[in-house]
Amino acid sequence: MKSYNAINVMRFAAALLVVSNHTYPFIDLSPTLNYFVVDILSRLTVPFFFMTSGYFLAVKLGERDSVLQKRGYVRKFALKILKLYVLWSLVYLPIQAVIWYVTDGDWLFWKEFVQKFIFAGGYYTLWYIPALIFASIFSYMLFSYFRPKTVLFITFLLFATGTMMQSYYDILPNKELLSGYYSLFLTTRNGLFFGSFFVCLGMYLKMRDNNKRFSTNLIMFVLSFLLLCGEVFNMMESDFSKGNGMWFMTIPTVYFLFSMFKDLQLKNRPIYKRLRPVSFIIYASHGFFILSLSALFDLNSLLFFILVFILSNVFAFALIWSGKKNHYIRQFY
Repeated sequence: MKSYNAINVMRFAAALLVVSNHTYPFIDLSPTLNYFVVDILSRLTVPFFFMTSGYFLAVKLGERDSVLQKRGYVRKFALKILKLYVLWSLVYLPIQAVIWYVTDGDWLFWKEFVQKFIFAGGYYTLWYIPALIFASIFSYMLFSYFRPKTVLFITFLLFATGTMMQSYYDILPNKELLSGYYSLFLTTRNGLFFGSFFVCLGMYLKMRDNNKRFSTNLIMFVLSFLLLCGEVFNMMESDFSKGNGMWFMTIPTVYFLFSMFKDLQLKNRPIYKRLRPVSFIIYASHGFFILSLSALFDLNSLLFFILVFILSNVFAFALIWSGKKNHYIRQFY
């Protein structure tokens, strides 16, 4: 039976990179090295997570025969992710209340909070979860009505549009025409413009299910990654007034990265299975440790990153251990 242990290992590595993305580990040592880690390496993580979710969504849908069963599973999957999103947003709600209190106490803060909760994440580190909910439902609907290659074409156009509106925003003409979009939706790093393509790509890869040699995937990954480095460093001097993180060369880079780990077989060990929930808890909880440590200490950037990652790991394993005895704690992962 095929195992996906290597995917779980990569999930854990991706969680490490997510923490680096929010802590700027090398900013005190080398801004260029920090740019490489934060704006290139760590930017592979979210597309990887989207593609992984899409692939395993297709696996589960393939195990069901009727349309009603497939729809039922997608609904169940979306509700499960929604529950996680609400629970972790509630965890961060007291932090939001403190931020509101120590600033000016303007009630407009909560209006903006609701807007962010819907379109950009109840807390800034959580935006991936609502994006995954939308992308999963949207991708399933597209595959229900269109041919697979047509779905990829549609979602690629969405991704290309979102990338130009985000990472390349500062070089676009007539940017004022986009102000209406940003005033409501805030960002293009969401399920429509970002998540849908990579979820669809993961589903498409499962539908094709043709395995390439590990060496082939590795070579193509390295070549794609080098081109990604060229793309990102070429934009290094940009102001990124709408943020960055959406790059065209992430498409082949993440595709071959995922393909490489998908087909890599590792012997079954209990730790591999545990890495999946650990990775999610690290992702979901590290924002709390970032805020706590930054409020209490003035730390070197690398030490700050290391401590956040260690504390997130300890918390993740402690939560999983507690979840063995308490059903309610298991609802958080």
